Amino acid sequence: MGADMHERSSDQHRAPFITRGVTLTGGVPSYGPIRWSGVAPDFVARVELAGLCRSDLREALGERAVRSDFGHELVLRVLSAPRESCLRSGDRVVYDPHIEIERTSGFAETFFARGSSEVLEKAFLRVPEAMPDEIALFCEPMACAVHATRALQRHYKASNGQGAARAVAFTAAGLASLLQAKILKADGVAVSLYNRTWPRIEALRRSSVVEAIDASLLARAVSDSFDTVVTSGAYSDSASLEVAFRIVRPGGLVLLFGGTHPGERTFGLLDTDGIRRSERLETVTISGKIVLVGGAYGATTADFVDAMDILHRSAVSLGLRNILDRRIRLSELPSHIRDVNAGLSLSYGKTIVETRPL
Repeated sequence: MGADMHERSSDQHRAPFITRGVTLTGGVPSYGPIRWSGVAPDFVARVELAGLCRSDLREALGERAVRSDFGHELVLRVLSAPRESCLRSGDRVVYDPHIEIERTSGFAETFFARGSSEVLEKAFLRVPEAMPDEIALFCEPMACAVHATRALQRHYKASNGQGAARAVAFTAAGLASLLQAKILKADGVAVSLYNRTWPRIEALRRSSVVEAIDASLLARAVSDSFDTVVTSGAYSDSASLEVAFRIVRPGGLVLLFGGTHPGERTFGLLDTDGIRRSERLETVTISGKIVLVGGAYGATTADFVDAMDILHRSAVSLGLRNILDRRIRLSELPSHIRDVNAGLSLSYGKTIVETRPL
């Protein structure tokens, strides 16, 4: 950031509101100036650290149909906020992207947003100062994992009229699966983590991320073996569902966690998008097997609170630092996104984006 731009940032961000960062134009990521236009922002924060999420990569591919969340795994230091809100300059916060606000890209040196005081208080949650930035960065994905595991057990109990699921499988070994698996494992659930290809599992084992979790190739999963199977790949598509229906036991639960498209129906009859977004539970018969299908979508403020508690208490035992993959600068992010999406660069953990100016 140039001297004049930095001067504006430190002087309560007098107009024009400008920073540097990465935005998407027609799905193409580019690094350069980011200008806030129109009415002045209600909320301004310095971006301490950002995390690259699978949904960011999907958005760059033009595969997200509902909303834009580009740059949402953030640790922020508040510079200014509405006087009526409980947010104060100097507060260290994380961002809940499920709360609708007008905002700029989080892949930036400075973050601008507009919204009512009440909405901004919900969107930006204080995080304990003792929690390192690299761990606080997990608040949003951990909140989603907490929400999904709760939905899983809620659906299972409703469908079976009995206690918690004791044997759970995941159809992909991404970060969301890992976090859910670690939460379930801590609750005494037997967890099996599967993936279509071996390199990801091998990389996770080398970094000791899955040291206490059974992990193997999806093709090796035994039929009719699990109380619950989570479709945890990028999408809850027909390929994931076919495997899930095969390996779940009769009367068991298939949880839709991976993405769906608006109005999407699988096998011409299953309203996968509606089930996932409304988190409802339906009974289906596939190849003569009766299976329950339930949805998990997003996270709530309560999930964020619980996620922070888990991170505060168990970051070390969960091995979260082993999940950290690489650190890149903002200016390197566009080429990194292009390389990952083109299959030229493999990333099996959490990529951290350094946002502070040199």
